[in-house]
Amino acid sequence: MKCDAVNRSAVFLAVVLMASTADATSLRQTTGHEDSIESTLQSRDDARRAARGDEKVEPVRNMLDALGLDLALTYDELMLGAWSDSESELSGSGDATLNLRWDPWSSSAPDRVIIAARVRHRHAWSDTAPSSLYSEVESGALWGFTDGFTGRGFEVPELYAQHRFTRLGLVLRYGQMSVDDFFDEHRLRSAKRSFLNQAFSNNPAAGFPGYGIGLVARWRPAEAWDLTVGASSMEATNLSDEVNWGFSDALFEGLQVGWSFSGIGGLPARLQLLAWNADGLPEYSLTAGKGLSFTAEQEWSERQLSFVRAAWSDGGAAPVRMLLALGHAWRPWEHDRLGVAISAGQGASNSEPWQGVLELFYRRQVKHWLHITPDVQLIAGDEIADGKGWLVVAGLRASLTF
Repeated sequence: MKCDAVNRSAVFLAVVLMASTADATSLRQTTGHEDSIESTLQSRDDARRAARGDEKVEPVRNMLDALGLDLALTYDELMLGAWSDSESELSGSGDATLNLRWDPWSSSAPDRVIIAARVRHRHAWSDTAPSSLYSEVESGALWGFTDGFTGRGFEVPELYAQHRFTRLGLVLRYGQMSVDDFFDEHRLRSAKRSFLNQAFSNNPAAGFPGYGIGLVARWRPAEAWDLTVGASSMEATNLSDEVNWGFSDALFEGLQVGWSFSGIGGLPARLQLLAWNADGLPEYSLTAGKGLSFTAEQEWSERQLSFVRAAWSDGGAAPVRMLLALGHAWRPWEHDRLGVAISAGQGASNSEPWQGVLELFYRRQVKHWLHITPDVQLIAGDEIADGKGWLVVAGLRASLTF
């Protein structure tokens, strides 16, 4: 297996080098979903500018800018409960995270190199962390009620270098990271800012490896198109959100094509298709597998956005064989967000029943650094709640960003 992993890594590096010889006209300015380091720093700056809060921290910002450093401290708290007609369970967890980006050279340089890191402490306030609630209540659910919000303590999930070659239209990232920063993303994929349930904040029909040593390249040969190729060691499944430093023989490999264009009404839209392959993880009872994931996004106005996802796996490296998801969000006020989504999925084999999820949340900005988000989910299926067929999950999030 080790020899096969090395051979596949060599092929991947060859593809990256071939891509770097091409030309391109522009480059995507941010990479990753809403919970990524870059997106966290960007959303912090946007909220601070809108509230005109830069003046209070200007001396500190000037000092950090002189060093090429940008920092964001976030704290997210989630209280989550599950109820059926005869059983209930409560859980709670907090996540204190320091996001760091260091630009050794001027950010105005055409070819930019950054070093990024994330340090966090996750602590459960109850015997059960929200991430484990779906298994503790014997819900029968195929995937978790939330992504993240574990009780695993101190972790360093990310430490990587990223090169941005503007003329070539190429972004290259390598180090300890989560490869799904680049793969299978959509703008509402965030358990901290949007939907909690893993059907929307993750993808249980994709065998992503969580955090590991990896290499990813995104190339834009033209303004509207992007090609992403990447590989990562598999230390754990990303549905468990574990952080294990090391380089195992098992590998995850992905290839994604994306097209951003003017969609309905001339408004921004995007289509992307991901093909992936993953080796088995016996300790997680997962065999080798492969799959496809298709995602579409469409803006309806400056305040409204929808996404659709259809994903398939062969039932090996992912616990779900088929997943369909549809979500919509809009901003009733400038910095608030209201979202509703529905999903249906089938277990790892054709003989397993389908399950469905309906989720609704409202993210309210209290201060530019504080958001409060109530959330409710309805889980339905023949095996849900020990055959009762339904389960209600409700949560309250508090998010602070500095």
